[in-house]
Amino acid sequence: MGFYITKLKDTKLGEYIGTQTMCSCADNGAFNTEVNTDLEAYADENENVIAIVDKSGVSAFLDVLKSGRCNGRDVEKFINIVEEKYMDGFMIC
Repeated sequence: MGFYITKLKDTKLGEYIGTQTMCSCADNGAFNTEVNTDLEAYADENENVIAIVDKSGVSAFLDVLKSGRCNGRDVEKFINIVEEKYMDGFMIC
């Protein structure tokens, strides 16, 4: 089982990222950025939302993935997808 990337406040599932990659990214702090209160409330109201990275946290997120500390076969895929489609932020569902 894995997770899907979606646009902010969107229920349409995007690309799939495997569990090992996602857990490694989380363990290395990729999702440890502040999120605005509106998005925080949205995540609290929607139990399918696992994590949110808003526009202000995308560069820090990418820095963690590019650092080489994250493991999993989908790390490069994750970087490319975020850089191509989700620079304004994304959710993990």
